[in-house]
Amino acid sequence: MPFSREGSPTGPPESYESSHTNRLTPSQAREWILENQAGRPVFDKLREQGREHPIEDVGRRLREMMSWIRESKKDSSER
Repeated sequence: MPFSREGSPTGPPESYESSHTNRLTPSQAREWILENQAGRPVFDKLREQGREHPIEDVGRRLREMMSWIRESKKDSSER
């Protein structure tokens, strides 16, 4: 998103919100630091739950049907 010389966002108002969506609050940052120091047990559990979600099977099957993805994988394995 472009910013003015004063540092305020320019452009449509709906883009203002997106510039703040990827920031952590101080308490979230502390929680993430502690999570990493502990070996990421919660993060790893959530990641595993995501891998086991039924939509992942659907996505895997759909990607197998996409010829351009198969061709891309074949090309990269030949290198």
